[in-house]
Amino acid sequence: MKHVYLIGDSIRLGYAAHVRALLEGKATVDAPEENCRFLQHTLRYLHEWAETSVCPPENIDLVHWNNGSWDVCHFWGDPEPMTSLTQYGQLLRHVHGQIRRVFPRAKIVFATTTPVDESRPKIQQGVPIRTNAEIEAFNQVAKDTMAELRVPVNDLYLFAQDLNALHDDWVHYTPEGSRALAGKVVSFMEPYLTEVETHE
Repeated sequence: MKHVYLIGDSIRLGYAAHVRALLEGKATVDAPEENCRFLQHTLRYLHEWAETSVCPPENIDLVHWNNGSWDVCHFWGDPEPMTSLTQYGQLLRHVHGQIRRVFPRAKIVFATTTPVDESRPKIQQGVPIRTNAEIEAFNQVAKDTMAELRVPVNDLYLFAQDLNALHDDWVHYTPEGSRALAGKVVSFMEPYLTEVETHE
């Protein structure tokens, strides 16, 4: 039996139970009960989440990880996102290193941030909190960074472009949309779950 750990924001909260059901009998699936939010939040709490997981962190085989939807946010009209693109790349490297320390035997895979439904944007002080153009820019930094770190990338952004009708609101998904995302997450992870070697 393999052991999987999921890291991510409310989109991950939506698909985690479906991932667990799809992998029943093949792998255990642990994840924080809370929203992992932005990169610095994950960096701060990762070790505490791991300590409360059912599977000991040293036994986790695969970590499927995303941070980005919060990092790209513009809160209350701020013209700058919470995390700049430069900071985003730096923090991705930092969190990657921490994941490797907390889960020493795990293979790490990264998922890109899913798009928003721009037909019903959430706007504060005249500024959209998120736009797909900026999400794409953050995702490109993530792809470039993961290529340098030799971390496989699950392009959930590309996949979810076909799920726009399954948005429950401007950013989250209906149960059907979350099930679809779970299927993509599981299909991406399955080849790594059959590997016997640990990360390089």
